[in-house]
Amino acid sequence: MTSRGLLSLRGCELVAGRTPIAKIDSFELRRGELCVIQGESGAGKTSFLRALTGADPFAELRGGEFRLDARDPRELTEREAARARRETIGFLPQIASSTFEPMRRLDRQFGLRTSDLGTLRTWLERLDGEGGEQARSLLGRRPFAVSGGQAQRIAMASVLARGRRLLLLDEPTVGLDRERWTRLRDVLIELASGETYSATVLATHDRELVADLGAAASVRVLHFGDGELRQGAAPAIEFPEVRPCPTDSRWCLRATGLQVRPGRGASLTPELGLELHPSRVTALLGSSGLGKTTVARCLAGLLEPARGKIDFDGVGATGASSVHLVSQDALASMPVGRTVGSILTEVVEHGPEGRIGEVSEVCGFLRELELPSEAWSQPAESLSGGELRRVAVVRGVASGARVLVVDEPTAGLDARRAGVCIAFLQRMAETRRMAMLWITHDRALAERSAHEVIRWGNA
Repeated sequence: MTSRGLLSLRGCELVAGRTPIAKIDSFELRRGELCVIQGESGAGKTSFLRALTGADPFAELRGGEFRLDARDPRELTEREAARARRETIGFLPQIASSTFEPMRRLDRQFGLRTSDLGTLRTWLERLDGEGGEQARSLLGRRPFAVSGGQAQRIAMASVLARGRRLLLLDEPTVGLDRERWTRLRDVLIELASGETYSATVLATHDRELVADLGAAASVRVLHFGDGELRQGAAPAIEFPEVRPCPTDSRWCLRATGLQVRPGRGASLTPELGLELHPSRVTALLGSSGLGKTTVARCLAGLLEPARGKIDFDGVGATGASSVHLVSQDALASMPVGRTVGSILTEVVEHGPEGRIGEVSEVCGFLRELELPSEAWSQPAESLSGGELRRVAVVRGVASGARVLVVDEPTAGLDARRAGVCIAFLQRMAETRRMAMLWITHDRALAERSAHEVIRWGNA
């Protein structure tokens, strides 16, 4: 390793697909350092991390000088580069569950030796706040039997258990309730303390996390802006305040005595009751792993609740034509290999009459949400997490459903785009008389931007 440290970039260009998106004049990282990367959605944060792994065909670093452990990974053979990545880098993707094999137990997903599984459980216990038996139970499940927040914590525990020298963490706090958020923050403070063996690059929109890290340790903050990687934090913007809306006595969806099982063998959740009304936004708060996403799937008719009743306009169980779910994992909800334009055109052509009648209107929605014009012709999987989130929101609105359930509406979005997306959803609820349910851990979002807040369990 040279005096420049573990990672060094000079005069490089970050390219996503075939498009240059940012210049990196100088970037260095030494062992024990933590560097935060901020920036607007689509500015290059995720592409930067994936380019550093060298394993993503859509992201690469061109030109200039690139040194990882004193070697340029681009000059290695494919086999040498793969080995260097395995031995040096621990990568947490933005949507951790997207990397899991669906039918393999979680404790067999990470290629860990049997002797390392105890370390994995120890890290998970620390991140989860539960005892060893609970950690063992979670790791014995398959991916579909855990929540998004649990999947995120398990993936994070696996990254820490491997003990790699360079940790690349993409939005690690997404899907975490307050208690688990605090636990992860404390781990990140340790990584930033300079006493660990690892260097960490953290891409996040979580401003509170960055503020806490900066107050407790020496942290460098950079952001992507105007096609460059720059010093300093990105500007902050508040969520839009909700406009008053009288409650229509007619409800679109009502759930009474609803109970679900968040995973195989899991206990029944506390009872949940809710009514969703036209033109009104309801926010549902609850701890990570409680069962919020499972409830969302039940409301959309994708799962059956363990107990309770769901009525739609008093007729009975809901279906996809009545309720559209914008899932937490936006990528998994998109058809593989299809362009954004073909996905949205299909929704328009097969949607209910009198709702969204023109593709041009959908294009207007994309512009309103500040998606680049070229996104229309790009494969969905080539977009950033924040761009995918906004495409998924447009798809939900274009479906013509009377009820829109959005699981973590601001996941993967920078502060400005989060505000734009929330304002868009508020306007769609008001002008199209859609009933909306936002599932979130963000109390500020719920209390400022929703008409009603339901606190489920101990939230």
